[in-house]
Amino acid sequence: MAQSAASTPLSHLWIEQSPTAIAIFDRNLCCVVASERWRKLYGLNSDQAVQGVAFAQLVPSLPEHWTAVLRRSLSGSHESSDGEVVTLASGKRAWVQWESSPWRDETGAIAGVIWCGMALTQQKRRELRQQQHYETLRMILDHSVQLMALLSPDGRILEVNNTTLVWARLQRESLVGMLFWDVPWWEMSVSMQAKLKGAIAKAANGEWVQRDITVYRGDEVKTLSFSITPITDERGQVLYLLPEGHDVSDRKAVEQALAQSEANWLAAQKIAHVGSWEWNILTGHVTWSDEIFRIYGLPIEQTPPSFDEQAQHIHPDDRQRFYTTLYNTIYREDPYSLEFRILRPDQSIRYIYAQGQPLRTDTGEVSHLAGVLMDISDRKHPDAPQPPQVSPLELEKLQRELQRTQSHLIQNEKMSSLGQLLAGVAHEINNPVNFIYGNLRHAEDYVNDILNLLSLYQKGYPQPHADIVEEAEAMDLEFLVDDLPQIFSSMQMGADRIKEIVASLRTFSRTDETEVKSMNLHDGIESTLIILQNRLKPRSESPGIQIIKQYSNIPPIDGYPGQFNQVLMNILSNAIDALEERDQHRTYAEIEADPSIIKITTALHPPNHVELSLADNGPGIPTEIQSRLFDEFFTTKPVGKGTGLGLSISYKIITERHHGELVCQSTPGQGTEFIITIPIQHPPDGD
Repeated sequence: MAQSAASTPLSHLWIEQSPTAIAIFDRNLCCVVASERWRKLYGLNSDQAVQGVAFAQLVPSLPEHWTAVLRRSLSGSHESSDGEVVTLASGKRAWVQWESSPWRDETGAIAGVIWCGMALTQQKRRELRQQQHYETLRMILDHSVQLMALLSPDGRILEVNNTTLVWARLQRESLVGMLFWDVPWWEMSVSMQAKLKGAIAKAANGEWVQRDITVYRGDEVKTLSFSITPITDERGQVLYLLPEGHDVSDRKAVEQALAQSEANWLAAQKIAHVGSWEWNILTGHVTWSDEIFRIYGLPIEQTPPSFDEQAQHIHPDDRQRFYTTLYNTIYREDPYSLEFRILRPDQSIRYIYAQGQPLRTDTGEVSHLAGVLMDISDRKHPDAPQPPQVSPLELEKLQRELQRTQSHLIQNEKMSSLGQLLAGVAHEINNPVNFIYGNLRHAEDYVNDILNLLSLYQKGYPQPHADIVEEAEAMDLEFLVDDLPQIFSSMQMGADRIKEIVASLRTFSRTDETEVKSMNLHDGIESTLIILQNRLKPRSESPGIQIIKQYSNIPPIDGYPGQFNQVLMNILSNAIDALEERDQHRTYAEIEADPSIIKITTALHPPNHVELSLADNGPGIPTEIQSRLFDEFFTTKPVGKGTGLGLSISYKIITERHHGELVCQSTPGQGTEFIITIPIQHPPDGD
């Protein structure tokens, strides 16, 4: 801008009447001219003199760094801000968008600074935040080496990063605006396309989603592993979806090669009549190669027998040596070699040579036994001496001792790790939550006081000045007054929920308590339900599981809170598993018509006991296996899904630790109920 343009009366008149908030300053940062809109924006009176007044003196409450911005513009810098909260001359605070640029005289020399501004309404601020989200996400996309795209909530592509374009061998213009599952480099089956649509629908509801999909590019088969992260605003509304993934085809090829190598190894085992095995002491899980099934004369398609079931196949006269050898291996941590006989289902006897060794965790604890065994029956002479006879009582005693030790290891490992994790999480969350929680109520009180004062002003001055009316319209005052208390209410609910979760984590994590303590049964139930909440809440494919509580007025009871919470977790998890398994085969409408329910009831049980009932309306338990529910290592779940120890440990905790009773009543097709009865006062040790 030339000097003459900034100083002639005509230019002054044009600037003063400009609909834009604009002001011009000289090299000393003194005002040359300012528009009426600029005055209003920063709270200056229309008759207040501004010409020749330094910028810092016009509105002293404006941010100090603005003066530094103006000085940099005198050196040729052009700077701007998309939005900043400032205090005006009237004392009000407002969101202002501004821009600072140098202006030059007819010689080209910088003669001063042009300052423009604009007040932002609430809607404008929301649009600005969304734009800032967008720009931030674009920056993430540009710098990522992963396959990334930015989607609208309905799955349309807004942006694609260069890594994806190079991998796809396509141009950005050919992808933007397309639905994510219709991109031209992907050829996929109908089921894969449905899988992808379902993942995007879940992400659009605010859930983080991870999926693997198989796609085709010409003659190439590609496997993509990706996650979809929903990007939300401060109200929780999903603005964008951010899929991020990578090509795992090479990894899949390696996995296939490993699978082929394993197949070759199994074939070699079959030829040599050698089988491999592994036993997880902590979980009870057993892994057998196919050849061991053949050696034992068992069907390959069946689940590997548990440790106890395997022991039943060993010749009774050799069973004690078998238990003793494994016992010494676990506790002395020595490798072993052993010969013993087995009885096949057809009652034929086979001679077995076995070698095994202990495997340790990172902490040095023995967690697994692994080894090989070989059928050496053809090498044994039929007149070979037989092992000495063993007393059945000694055999039974050793077997019980080994089972008890195993259960103890499993229980301690599982609950100690869970307790430490939950206690640590609760501790880390608690401090910042307390800070937010403590200040949130004060902030809400302050805002309510200000809103009440505003209401009094509106009543006392029903016809405000035109400037006030204009500013109220610009900031959408009516909406702000209505929405602000709701925002604080939502924030308070969120803070309350976090404190409730933290308290529940701390309650549930008391797993290392070894002394009898007074415990509130209802608190234990609530803390367990909160931890399981993610499995109970509604989902896109199911309306969730309903919890019905019928609590009676019961007193605190003596017991071990952490261990009792473990019982609640085991029983409730089993109920959820059963209901989820059934609901997988029902539609959303069918579940709504006949909802899945867990009913929890507490009551006094004369003369001095408390009774807790945990009942579900699931498929029930077959009659023929109900008598084995509390047996160690008995489970009806698939391999890797259950250890057969949850109910066994729960039974011991209730009967041995709490001197109570745990019974199960189940009717196939109607549901299952577990009833816990425990004394209010813990009896003295030895009773």
